[in-house]
Amino acid sequence: YIQGKQAVWCASTATMKDDILVTPELRNTAEQFPQLINGELRPVSSMVIPVINPATELPFACAPDATQSDLDDAIKAAKAAFPSWSQLSYHERVEYLERFADNFKAEAKDIAEVLTKEQGKPFSNALAEIHGAAGRVADLVSDGPLETEVLYEDDSSRTEIQRVPFGVVAAITPWNFPVLIAVSKLASALLTGNTVVVKPSPYTPLSTLMLANAAVKAKLPSGVLNIISGGDSLGRALAEHPDIRHISFTGSVATGKKVMRSASEMLKRVTLELGGNDAAIVLDDVDVTKAAEKIFKASMLNTGQVCTAIKRLYVHDSVYEDIVVELKNQAKKVHIGDGMEKGVTHGPLNNAMQLSIVKELLEDAKENGANLVCGGEPPSGRGYFFPPTLVTDIKEGVRLVDEEQFGPVL
Repeated sequence: YIQGKQAVWCASTATMKDDILVTPELRNTAEQFPQLINGELRPVSSMVIPVINPATELPFACAPDATQSDLDDAIKAAKAAFPSWSQLSYHERVEYLERFADNFKAEAKDIAEVLTKEQGKPFSNALAEIHGAAGRVADLVSDGPLETEVLYEDDSSRTEIQRVPFGVVAAITPWNFPVLIAVSKLASALLTGNTVVVKPSPYTPLSTLMLANAAVKAKLPSGVLNIISGGDSLGRALAEHPDIRHISFTGSVATGKKVMRSASEMLKRVTLELGGNDAAIVLDDVDVTKAAEKIFKASMLNTGQVCTAIKRLYVHDSVYEDIVVELKNQAKKVHIGDGMEKGVTHGPLNNAMQLSIVKELLEDAKENGANLVCGGEPPSGRGYFFPPTLVTDIKEGVRLVDEEQFGPVL
């Protein structure tokens, strides 16, 4: 009991390192983020998942922890909705998706605030993500329908490619750009006649769940779009469900391998967008100041938590020292802090696990003779903060070179 009110212990999930005491007030916040199942906003039935604010390391709200019944109902509804949805014309589906995008864009500030609190990015970046998601729908719509492609034709034969919808698509999304990636997946699938079950990361489920209101207001047919939330076990159950025909997954290479193994059992179609270890090359004829500014932005955007971020930099000897100096100058301009505070340019890493990975890779680099030009140590106090860190004198074979850091380290 806390202050005379009953509380419950929440077992550890993928989102937390330790058990967290969930008060009734905290648990009740899950009612603000219902799941979308068969066209209806489904209230919390039993368990919840506390969502941690990475700037404070404390839970600020809870998300529903979907039951097996929730999962089965969502997939059943999507399967039932597929025949009629797939028979609609492309332009009819476009009308639904455009209304959906208009609706969540109208709620951009509210969604962005929750996104900042659960993901950590500055509010301005979160707001840009919501608008970018609406823009993604517009871009997909502008591409038009997938027309039949004729490969060969003569008086006696015709060979063509027709692209037809699969059925129920599972969209499993990550925590770095939860809204943008969820909308990209669901819009692509819905426009081409599929139905969808979206499962966001347990680190950042709330902003994705908020899309449910936009779907209901857009009057999407029941079952066409479903959004459920839960931990790693829910994602596994979703991927393994026999009625899922296509899995679209964005996340780590390790988890991507598990998804592919699971899909192989039933020969399901799979789209995997996994991590990267991208390199940039600087030649001797660059404008050093301009190049450093662009490189820094491309490596430190979203606190380095971007699969396509620059993670390794190879520089011509003649401009090497100058590039290092200019990158260090760029690092000095960074203002790290809570994304809801004005003037903050970079928020924390999203979770304790990712902070631990970054620290571990840097320790290994130092043990192997690398030089830290700046950064390298988290500031004191709460929050998963880590400063922009530049590492030189490092060779291939060191983990920081060979692996993806997914953090503010170049």
